[in-house]
Amino acid sequence: NAVEPFNNELVRQAMNHAVNVDEILELTAAGYGAKLGTSIYPAFGKYFDESLVGYYEYDVKKAKALLAEAGYPDGFTIKVWTNENQNRIAICEMIQNAWAQIGITAEVTVMEHAAMIALYSNGEHEIVVNGFSAGAPDGDFVHDNFYSTVEWGTNYTGYRNPEWDKLVDDARTLTGDPAGREALYAQAIDILREDLPSISVRYSE
Repeated sequence: NAVEPFNNELVRQAMNHAVNVDEILELTAAGYGAKLGTSIYPAFGKYFDESLVGYYEYDVKKAKALLAEAGYPDGFTIKVWTNENQNRIAICEMIQNAWAQIGITAEVTVMEHAAMIALYSNGEHEIVVNGFSAGAPDGDFVHDNFYSTVEWGTNYTGYRNPEWDKLVDDARTLTGDPAGREALYAQAIDILREDLPSISVRYSE
């Protein structure tokens, strides 16, 4: 999210609309796991809104329109990294084909896992296809994943939004006020839904 063209939320939204998550699940995970449509996972606990799963539906026409609105009507070329995991390689091939439909050329490189982590932990990446293990079932677990001042090792999307930071900081202080905490996380989720710092495909426990 820190460099062009990914610092434009319209580009990120377009790229999500171009990806057929149902097809990816069917062909790479045998339908296993829950579909995700935004950066908000069931590990948010009670803050998770299931209606968001279909928020970025597969819609190539809409994806093209958003990309044009963002100033990239002819698309662009990007570098995509993943590790030797066969499911992730298959996902890369599918999103490569998906993004080609809207003019985005994705150059996929398969790396040794530790080498890839070392590179993206320093922010030397454009797009990484990888997994993420959630912590406690509470909205607070995503704090470091999207918090502006956290280094690349955790916030590997490079997402920066002071409004998000303030909401999750304030929510952290309301340990004795569940209703107030929930209201703040609801606002934070609204921001994350629209900003879409990453494309999320599948959730499994």
